[in-house]
Amino acid sequence: MACHPAGEHIVVAGKERETNSLRVEIYNKDGEFKRTIQLDDVKLNWNEGITAAMQGHIAVAVGNVVGTGRIVVL
Repeated sequence: MACHPAGEHIVVAGKERETNSLRVEIYNKDGEFKRTIQLDDVKLNWNEGITAAMQGHIAVAVGNVVGTGRIVVL
């Protein structure tokens, strides 16, 4: 989970259970759901971390079972 202070949003990253695809959800400061971003081509077993930049970019570090990882920037 990461907070975007300028936009007052909360960003949560995880995996979709059925597909192991990267799923990012954005909520406002009151916890109201705003949108979902799902990347079906990014398969993961865990996320290592997430950050939200002041410009609105979201970066998620993801890993898989074979030990490879990457950074996904949205």
